[in-house]
Amino acid sequence: MKVFSIFDDFSEEAIKILSEGGVQVDLLPKGEARPSGEALKKLIYEYDGVIISTAQKVTEDMLADVTTKKVIATASIGVDHIKVPNDKKDLITVVNAPVANRLSVAEHVFGLIIALEKNFVNARNLASAGKAKSAMVAKPHDLFGKTLGVIGTGGIGLTTMNYAKAFGLNLICYSNDSDERKKEIGEKFVELDELLKTADIVLVTLPYFPATKNLISEEKIALMKDTATFISISHSGIVDTKAAIMRAKANPKFKVGMDIESEETYPFFEGEEDNIIITPHIAGGTVQSRLRMFAEVSANICKIK
Repeated sequence: MKVFSIFDDFSEEAIKILSEGGVQVDLLPKGEARPSGEALKKLIYEYDGVIISTAQKVTEDMLADVTTKKVIATASIGVDHIKVPNDKKDLITVVNAPVANRLSVAEHVFGLIIALEKNFVNARNLASAGKAKSAMVAKPHDLFGKTLGVIGTGGIGLTTMNYAKAFGLNLICYSNDSDERKKEIGEKFVELDELLKTADIVLVTLPYFPATKNLISEEKIALMKDTATFISISHSGIVDTKAAIMRAKANPKFKVGMDIESEETYPFFEGEEDNIIITPHIAGGTVQSRLRMFAEVSANICKIK
């Protein structure tokens, strides 16, 4: 098998994993622009497989003329940027890296929680202006003893829950998992509305698919406490991002932290509010998680060879 990687910094470890699995890999030459559109389509037909990122969109029409087995591998958790025609699913295998960035994202979640609960942004701005702590909009809060409501108990959700226990947070969860899996997880599961009304901190960590579309609507956001901290690392199609931000703008005690593509918040987020922190989809993009992703996606390619 011969594959092409759109990453010009693909790791030595990942190359070794592929080589030992009998897979030859060609890398994008250093400094060249990553292929997309017709250039990416050409590579798909030229090679047995390609290794891409979420920035490369593979559409159904790009795969319409495939007649031999192909692997579309993405160094990411999500695969919604890869659309395989129904009549090609026996020829095209999609491979991802669902484990590699769990630790990174869970750490990012707690970075947002701590920054918001401790009012770091407000405190920093006051200090830079030479003002005393008495000028803070609200006093910092401890995490210990608060209730974290986790919406979505996949790998990232479970990893975050393990971190939460170290901070002394109480846990409640909502998911569509089977009763058997809920029992294995061993935490308290409640209905969505109850979680939103009860939790001091709400975390949304769900994949995007039809059943989760607009799950956290404006009406659901309104159910949360006026003093709640709302964190989302999920696709904007799941959460009414604008509604969450507008509620925080109207109420300084309601705090919002999101890791999302910047263009999805740009029209209504100016960055002036101390109780809102938006990061531009960087939670899973650490130096270490990138290397783990390369290794994981390479190992998964070898499994389906």
